Amino acid sequence: MQCDFQVVYASGIHGKAGLEPNGLADDLEPLFEAVLRCVPEPRVDLEGPLQMLVSPSANHFVSGLRETLF
Repeated sequence: MQCDFQVVYASGIHGKAGLEPNGLADDLEPLFEAVLRCVPEPRVDLEGPLQMLVSPSANHFVSGLRETLF
């Protein structure tokens, strides 16, 4: 069995990306192009009800401690 997926080499610190480790562009455009090319569009029912997933963006000290200890 073989894996079939796009590999993109990127450095967020340097703001560079490319399809080859020694051929990085001066921006992140190759990364964004790969996302648009490889990630399928979501299936949307425009006539259906609104659906939304909400998650907190800040870590809570107690829950972070609990996740670390257990």
